Amino acid sequence: MIMAGLVLILDQILDVNIIPYWIWTWQFLLITIGVISLLTSDKIAPGIILISIGSYFLFPDIFRGTWVYDTLFRSHLLFYLILIGIGFILILNRRKLHGTRKYKRVVEEGNDTNDVLDEVAIFGGGEKIVTSENFQGGNLTTIFGGSDLNLTHAKLASGVHEINIFTMFGGWGLIIPAEWNVKVEVFSIFGGVSDKRMIGPNTVRDNTRTLVLKGFVMFGGGDIKSV
Repeated sequence: MIMAGLVLILDQILDVNIIPYWIWTWQFLLITIGVISLLTSDKIAPGIILISIGSYFLFPDIFRGTWVYDTLFRSHLLFYLILIGIGFILILNRRKLHGTRKYKRVVEEGNDTNDVLDEVAIFGGGEKIVTSENFQGGNLTTIFGGSDLNLTHAKLASGVHEINIFTMFGGWGLIIPAEWNVKVEVFSIFGGVSDKRMIGPNTVRDNTRTLVLKGFVMFGGGDIKSV
């Protein structure tokens, strides 16, 4: 963002038109979102997928008439390579998911009994009920999609636990028990996170357990509610 601002100022002062037209296209926006995802999230799959989609639709206009266009685009070679790359990413993520001991088998359809959350919603979404007896936070990623998580049947583990959030053009909702200590430390641009829990005067807080929401939200947001 700093570099973009400096380039815009330089272009305005010198009037040299150094900013190419494709900077303002939706394809480059997807690439930018993908890069931000790689820099701010522990998960690489969403960023790689967005960069691949943006590059596939943007690069033909940039390289048209060159050997790069003939080699990669006219022969559809780039599309095939992207499919192979995405496939390998999904396989590696799948093996990592099944190889870690933090994850438990889902015993009921529609319910998530994992102690560590790993929710990804890209161009889609859904609802989940978390029933962990020792919930320890995790990751929540929403890009052009949404996810609703019900934590009212879960028990937060002792200590401080974090949910790392990355949201771009998406949203999410968390239903959290009113007695949980929740801290919101999410950085937002053109978006926000709202804590709408109805906490009564007789609610007893457990100060030995805290859930911290951290991460990045842009052109989207999230809601925290209680039953």
